[in-house]
Amino acid sequence: NRWYFYVERARAMVTVGAAIRRKTKPPIEALKLLLTGSASGEVPEEIELLMNFPDNTLVSRGMWLFLKPVLDEWMYLGNVRPEIPWDWEPQSPNSAMQLTGGTFGLLGVQILAAISGANHVAMCDACGYPFVPSRKPQQGRRTYCPNAECKQAGNRARQSDYYKRHNSQEGPEEGSLALGT
Repeated sequence: NRWYFYVERARAMVTVGAAIRRKTKPPIEALKLLLTGSASGEVPEEIELLMNFPDNTLVSRGMWLFLKPVLDEWMYLGNVRPEIPWDWEPQSPNSAMQLTGGTFGLLGVQILAAISGANHVAMCDACGYPFVPSRKPQQGRRTYCPNAECKQAGNRARQSDYYKRHNSQEGPEEGSLALGT
């Protein structure tokens, strides 16, 4: 089954990425899966040399050589592309590059974020594309990318929520005094 292959590859990417971040050696099977597409069979010479090297910092750099082409392939298969909004301003805290792509691409972006140490990847509630926000989104709240149309959609949603909250509250009871009106 082809999906099983991609699930195993995703697991191997996350495992190797975590080992790179911790500067430890990953399981040989994960490296074999990245290099050859299979965890079974003989260990390739490149992996044996890497795993026998005493300096874990250099081992981490070597593991990146196995991981990078697989990540590149996932970004290509998922049709992930950077997109810079027309109203983008460098150095602005509200400006962020967006990433466009399909569902498979979103999975690749999330794996890349996990491996690279990015704190979070969010999905825009207006356009549905993944993006890296300037701060961690709050759970249970809508998130919008820096695209102008998406910002406007966010403003409209907030206004709608405000009016719904305030219009649903009952007015003062009959015969009571309403102060401050």
